[in-house]
Amino acid sequence: MTDPVPHTVRGEAPATPHAGGERVMPERFVSRTPVEPVAPGAPARAVRLERLNAWYGDMHSVKDLTLEFAPNQATALIGPSGSGKSTVVRCINRMHEEIPGARASGRVTLDGFDVYDSQVDVVAVRRSIGMVFQKPNPFPTMSIYDNVASGLRLTARRVGDEQVESALRGAGLWEEVKDRLRRPGIGLSGGQQQRLCIARALAVEPDVLLMDEPASALDPISTLKIEELVEELKTRVTIAIVTHNMQQAARVADQTAFMLDGELVEVGPTEKIFTNPDDPRTEEYVTGKFG
Repeated sequence: MTDPVPHTVRGEAPATPHAGGERVMPERFVSRTPVEPVAPGAPARAVRLERLNAWYGDMHSVKDLTLEFAPNQATALIGPSGSGKSTVVRCINRMHEEIPGARASGRVTLDGFDVYDSQVDVVAVRRSIGMVFQKPNPFPTMSIYDNVASGLRLTARRVGDEQVESALRGAGLWEEVKDRLRRPGIGLSGGQQQRLCIARALAVEPDVLLMDEPASALDPISTLKIEELVEELKTRVTIAIVTHNMQQAARVADQTAFMLDGELVEVGPTEKIFTNPDDPRTEEYVTGKFG
């Protein structure tokens, strides 16, 4: 008999079941004390959703979704507005539960460990699974330097110039800001602010990076820089990117998942989804017949 899917609401799930006994939860997920992330050159971590459901009050936003995000790949979530894409990524790092009246069920695992397990520290989850939002949100009263260092301070890490520089280089921003690190982050351009937010997420060395329409408010040149950055970051982390831009999905994603009305319609290699999808609804959406 298969193991039942535990109900997970605000982190009250039982521990992840495992054949032959219960798995031991990694220290990285139960402690805010810094723990070594994936070693350089090692494969990133896989994310798997199993029968994920999510609600806002009585509104059923995500319905029985099962999906895997392969390590060191970018997976694009596409679909019309209101199809549940952003809710999915918010469930992965437990942001969804912060909304009053919101709840979720099913399992979200990182390399087989349930991030909704009752032993898991939510802050540790969000350190391992970073998030970049649609609108750049640098801390308005902080300098460029302090924006990047803020995540390190919250996770009790020692903050050094090397970590800040490394994160800014990782976000492709160092050369543009190295001479003005003490100036307000809010003074940067929109595209630079978004890369500053990416640097802030990278500073704590996450295993997974979630990107919710990260370029939708940016100009074409800034959008291109974000897309180039996604390609570079795949060598270090697993990426999930929500986008309404079909061309962007085709350029940056290794696999693409199409959602409609809260359900997963189809997932597969990006080239196949855009050129020879199995479901006619997918073809209608990617060719612009609706959405």
